[in-house]
Amino acid sequence: MTQAEAKKQIVELWKTWLQDNSSGKLSQDMLTFYANLKKQCPELLSFRAAGDKWQTVKMWIQAVY
Repeated sequence: MTQAEAKKQIVELWKTWLQDNSSGKLSQDMLTFYANLKKQCPELLSFRAAGDKWQTVKMWIQAVY
């Protein structure tokens, strides 16, 4: 999966997930979302990244705001 494909799907999942699971603490929500993503949709994290994939996903999520 390319980064562009992963980004699109992950950001859409984040928006949906946040509606049902927001604690009001963005940093905590992002970390919880990422942990769930790793367990439930590991294929979305199969993209190539130069560094830590958590940092990449966090950057994508933060760009939404």
